[in-house]
Amino acid sequence: MHFKDHFSTHSDQYQRFRPDYPDDLFHWLATLTGSHNLAWDCATGNGQAAKQLAVHYAQVIATDASWQQISQADPAANIHYGLAQETNPDIADNSIDLVTVAQAIHWFDVSIFFTEVKRVLKPGGVLAVWGYNLLRIDSETDSLIDHLYSVTLKDYWPEERKLLEAGYTTIRFPFTMIDTPVFEMSRMWSRKELLGYLDTWSAVKRYTKDNGVYPLNEFARQLSGHWPEEQLKKIIWPLILVVTRS
Repeated sequence: MHFKDHFSTHSDQYQRFRPDYPDDLFHWLATLTGSHNLAWDCATGNGQAAKQLAVHYAQVIATDASWQQISQADPAANIHYGLAQETNPDIADNSIDLVTVAQAIHWFDVSIFFTEVKRVLKPGGVLAVWGYNLLRIDSETDSLIDHLYSVTLKDYWPEERKLLEAGYTTIRFPFTMIDTPVFEMSRMWSRKELLGYLDTWSAVKRYTKDNGVYPLNEFARQLSGHWPEEQLKKIIWPLILVVTRS
């Protein structure tokens, strides 16, 4: 099965610059499952969610369609990495306590994925899906980021990002919804680290390839006007979270 691969060519950047998810999220998810034997992190990327799931579950299956992404993951004794897309025939029926998808369900064929989740989840098992859109820092920086995202790069984002921009509200989940707390990711970053993160955006790669111009050069010039190079600022990504029970 073909998949749209927007990230393998810069998987090392993902490992360096993509923020970790909050520990509180995984503590809360673990309270929702009656047992903690086996979790499946689908589209694990470089294993960001898998390594946090491994704290709470005896075994974690972490799959991704890109071996380049998996090659950047930190190994752990109770994490089993493998190549797979929205399905994984190696997972037994009714065996999974928790299925997670972090920042990825907008790339899926959800009908195929939900059929697989129905097969592998234990009765009463949990599917948790989350993502994040634009980061927030301060009014001046936010304005520059919004312009970069919505104007400069407007025509270079994959169509699937509209699902993320809509907060996954347009996806019809087949299970019972669970009310969720509010979670966010945060980091203290320098200007250079912010630029490293923005350089992981697939639209930046596409814009540069199509136009022969690197869009972050002008962004960095404008940013330097109010953000000294040595200053650290708090970066916040509000999480979009959908949790359901089979």
